[in-house]
Amino acid sequence: MRKEKTGFTIIEIIIAVAIIAALASIIFYYVLGQISKSKDSKIKADMNLLILAGTDYAQIYDTFESFCNTTEARRIFNSIESDEKFCHHTDATWAACAILFQDNSKAWCVDYSGTKKEISANNCKQSISSCN
Repeated sequence: MRKEKTGFTIIEIIIAVAIIAALASIIFYYVLGQISKSKDSKIKADMNLLILAGTDYAQIYDTFESFCNTTEARRIFNSIESDEKFCHHTDATWAACAILFQDNSKAWCVDYSGTKKEISANNCKQSISSCN
């Protein structure tokens, strides 16, 4: 009488582990991309709050002098998780920008006129005066 084989061969096990590893790496890459997207969305939402704060500030003081140093602007600005972020004001204008996570060659910019848009990271610097 001949014995029946039971179990898996080593080759079958290696192939199964390789397939699982490939699927796990694809899922991991996708999840990392989604995390970066969500961080960028949070940066944009927080930066957009600065527009509302700037509008309120201008209605009260009729200037943007010291806007970036106000308690409300600092609170909003400090909640932004970007590694590089800037806020600059003059008497007549203010603008703020933050480098995005998913593509660090891009930044999100908001300014006194209500403009909110993506700009080149090269234009996101301490002396930013508008998003145009």
